[in-house]
Amino acid sequence: MQVARFGHTLVVLPSGRVLVLGGLHSVGPRGTHVVEEYDPASNRWRRLPPLQHDHYQPNAIVLADGSILVASLSALPEIYRPPRNG
Repeated sequence: MQVARFGHTLVVLPSGRVLVLGGLHSVGPRGTHVVEEYDPASNRWRRLPPLQHDHYQPNAIVLADGSILVASLSALPEIYRPPRNG
């Protein structure tokens, strides 16, 4: 990961890529809305557009349309739509 953190969550996309969402920065600590994607085929990380809110210890589930429902006690639930390109 490019942004060290804890208290985050992971989801596996239908493509096999893994998204890391939210958590707390390892230095601070303060909440983060950072989203990163890991591609196991290339063993590379990339940063994606952020969540709307900081989510600490979120739960997340991939929905049928490929969007992700993210919910935590630290912020309002939101639907995250990862970019389809890349």
